[in-house]
Amino acid sequence: MWLIAGITAAVLLQLPENHTHHMLVAYLLAGVGVVWGTIQATVSRWAYAVPWMHHLGWLLGLAGVGVAIWATGGPESQAWIYLLALSLYCCNFYRSWVAAVYAGLALLVQAAPLVYAPSAALHGHMPDALVITLAGDLSIGVALLFGKRLQVDRRHRAERQALTDPLTGLANHRELDRRLRTEVTQAIMTNSPLAVAVLDVDHFKTVNDMDGHDQGDETLVRLASLLRTMARSTDVLARSGGDEFTWVLPGATGREAQARTEALHEALSATHWSRRVTLSVGVADNSWTQDPAELVRLADGALYWSKVRGRNRSSVYDPEVIDALSAEERADRLERTQALRGLRALARAIDAKDPETREHAERVSTMSRSLALAVGWDEHRADLLAEAALVHDVGKIGIENRILHKRGALTQKERDHIKTHAELSARIVEGVLSEEQAEWIRTHHEWADGSGYPDGLDRSAIPLGGALLAVADAFDVMTAGRAYNRRRPPADALAEVKRRADVQFTVEAVAALEATLTPAAGALATELS
Repeated sequence: MWLIAGITAAVLLQLPENHTHHMLVAYLLAGVGVVWGTIQATVSRWAYAVPWMHHLGWLLGLAGVGVAIWATGGPESQAWIYLLALSLYCCNFYRSWVAAVYAGLALLVQAAPLVYAPSAALHGHMPDALVITLAGDLSIGVALLFGKRLQVDRRHRAERQALTDPLTGLANHRELDRRLRTEVTQAIMTNSPLAVAVLDVDHFKTVNDMDGHDQGDETLVRLASLLRTMARSTDVLARSGGDEFTWVLPGATGREAQARTEALHEALSATHWSRRVTLSVGVADNSWTQDPAELVRLADGALYWSKVRGRNRSSVYDPEVIDALSAEERADRLERTQALRGLRALARAIDAKDPETREHAERVSTMSRSLALAVGWDEHRADLLAEAALVHDVGKIGIENRILHKRGALTQKERDHIKTHAELSARIVEGVLSEEQAEWIRTHHEWADGSGYPDGLDRSAIPLGGALLAVADAFDVMTAGRAYNRRRPPADALAEVKRRADVQFTVEAVAALEATLTPAAGALATELS
């Protein structure tokens, strides 16, 4: 503004009608404006200056305009227009009451000739100038203040949406990770206890299957509302998975947190539901670890203990209990391992049927694990996603070979037939993998805009594991190539995935892929080629 004002003043002073007895003062003011504006634009980091420097600059500008009005004709001066510019500047950059004060000062400077030379002022252009200044300040100034307020509100709303789960309004996984790290750091500094409770809805898949996803969403929303009533203002609540919530309780020990989750069980049982809803809860506190990810992993272990003991209960992490559980479950785990080996062998056999898909499952498994770590999952949870990814296409055993290997365009009936493989894969792994892992497999062809299959879920309902698996699967298909899809370089495949963000893939999954690939894009390109 200084630079523009100085240049404009210098140009206007060349016009004959603007000559004055104080031309030296007028040219001096124009020169000061040009020099000071140039310094601000090229040297000073004006955006980072302390507030008083901004106010001093505005007041100096007001004084300069006042002198310019005096030097260029007083009531007949054209320099009054700069007062309007100063008023608009303060409306745009200052708070409402500060802007009002400064606009009033500008109006007083403009009205000064009425006081000191009323006869000359009233016979000149001064009344018109006052009307224009007042009208400009009131109309454009109000518009600027309103627009600035609207812009700030929209920015704050966008920031909140980026950190909250759109369905429940609780913190999302990214915000949970940030808040948990902050709370753990604060607990270390103050030497105070901190507990984390992981809550999982029992048999939530049954709610979706029997009552529909709308009823499932309503269940999650009501649970979130109930959690808010039970939590303290210092607590952190988040939806950390499709049917999983995390409750961070600063200042609470494990036993104290368990007591509060037991109160949640009582409140839940006293609430009317169309179908009985229960929670399994695992609790761990920072007496075992100061690492945020490890703290959540221990709470997950306690949650598993609650599931094994019959669900609808809360358990506090205890290493002796976990060891005892390992001994009791040894035979079951051996059986599960053998069954999983059979599924992996079946998945490899499916890949081997088509040279184009050979080792596809292994690559998708590796990529899925990397994506899980990129979004902040701990090693244990990332391994679970990698395990599910190994058998994500096992349902293709039920797809006819002629359709799997067809090189031409598929008919609608053939496309519908292929779409059944996701649901079939989930059914095959049931009883071997966990319910959550099966759900990741079932949803890895769902789209963020709701046009995927098998259930047409949208971005708010797709579990994060399924979203990550979808990105890993699509990226491998693009970089390995298929009969219906030419092989692409990793950089092109990444660009295509980013183009489909929030349409086919969730924004969080795309960000994880970009974070995983960017540091080692060159190495990855070499490996895949």
